Amino acid sequence: MDEEIKKHWFKENIEKYKEELVKLSKITKLNLELAGLNRKKNMKLKNLGKRAFALVEEGAIDKEIMGNDYIDLVNILDNIEQIKQIIDDLKKQQEIEVLKDMPEQPLDDTDRENNRIISNNKTEVIKKENDNEEFKS
Repeated sequence: MDEEIKKHWFKENIEKYKEELVKLSKITKLNLELAGLNRKKNMKLKNLGKRAFALVEEGAIDKEIMGNDYIDLVNILDNIEQIKQIIDDLKKQQEIEVLKDMPEQPLDDTDRENNRIISNNKTEVIKKENDNEEFKS
């Protein structure tokens, strides 16, 4: 009789775990579907916002209807453009400095051999007059 009770208990628990597993599986599937729908919703809202912004820029929608969001977005876009301009100016300045450091005439092969410096991270190899190489770190 003791064996019968164990079998019955085991069978009941297996059924409970199956039901819980099925329920968990359904919840997971629904959560994945929900995430996909939220992603689509966010893309649609993004596209809608871009169109609304374009319509405000064109004058089809009054700026006041959009409230502070429109003004905030215009300020953000202005800041982005200012930062891009600063980056471009710094790049141009860097290019000018590099050009200043370049020799007026390119080195010929003998100059390159006599003045060879190879840099790799922190190690420099300098060719000496007696063809021995010295390593510096």
